Amino acid sequence: DRLVETEQKYPDGDLRNVLWLYQMARDVYLQGEWDALLILEHDNLLPDTHAVQRLLETPGDIVYAPYRLRRGATMLSTWKAVGARDTHLGRPLDKRPEDLAAARRSVVYPVSGVGFGCTLIQRKVLKAIPFRASSSKNVCPDVGFAKATHKLGFVNNGRFDVPVKHWNGKEWLEPW
Repeated sequence: DRLVETEQKYPDGDLRNVLWLYQMARDVYLQGEWDALLILEHDNLLPDTHAVQRLLETPGDIVYAPYRLRRGATMLSTWKAVGARDTHLGRPLDKRPEDLAAARRSVVYPVSGVGFGCTLIQRKVLKAIPFRASSSKNVCPDVGFAKATHKLGFVNNGRFDVPVKHWNGKEWLEPW
């Protein structure tokens, strides 16, 4: 089996490398027979040894573990749409304290998606949606991917007992 290469295709710091690596990982994944792809970015830290098992046991087509984004505003990676007919991704749950409290109480909570830092994606989703630049200004695929899953009716859930730490280069950022 071919492993996803880690060398960069573009100059150091160019975010097109992120998209390229996701595309390569998807290609390798689809050549195999795995049920789901677990994305765990190099600068994320799982909370315990059973975290992956909890993600696997979570209903849904895509399962997001919450973490704090490290670039720009340090908002939560899991977002929630305003309503069932909302075609937008909504807002980060830390900007909606009542929803974040409900998510933490519920453990499994419907989200719109967003950050890929620690995400479990079922095969049928990856077969339906390729990784592409989210927009001409955002080459990273996670926002565009979340919009596509929402549009196609896939079920996105957050797993709020898998709070992931995110390294910002100086310290580990806690999700809450």
